[in-house]
Amino acid sequence: MGVPFGLVLFVGLKVLDVSFHMPTALLAAGLFILYYGVVRRQLAGVSSPAPEGALLGQRQTSIGEDGVREESRDHKSHSAWRGILSVGETPSHVFLMVDRFAGYIVPKRAFENPAQLADFLAFARRRADGARGQAPTDRRE
Repeated sequence: MGVPFGLVLFVGLKVLDVSFHMPTALLAAGLFILYYGVVRRQLAGVSSPAPEGALLGQRQTSIGEDGVREESRDHKSHSAWRGILSVGETPSHVFLMVDRFAGYIVPKRAFENPAQLADFLAFARRRADGARGQAPTDRRE
């Protein structure tokens, strides 16, 4: 965003024939960059998951007739099939979404072979779509 803003500012200054004190402008730009770097580093530390929290680390995700279960060392969760809004996939992961930005993420490397992955996806799509009264779909994202 800084490049387009800087370009507009540069062109605007040339067109309007405005002059400014270059050392002051450079000092202001340097202070802004320093401030941005410090704030960004602080926010990154505050907004990332805690190492001992429930979001990081190994977990086991399983699906069954009643829904999706996920367990880690200190956390368990369960979602009924009617709560799975979509089943999607990328080249490396399967997503069982429970909201716009929340879901169960299963790496495809967790499956022993492509047939096992295909069975998992077919079952998940059939159950999730069936719980909402929809025909199963093949969603790739």
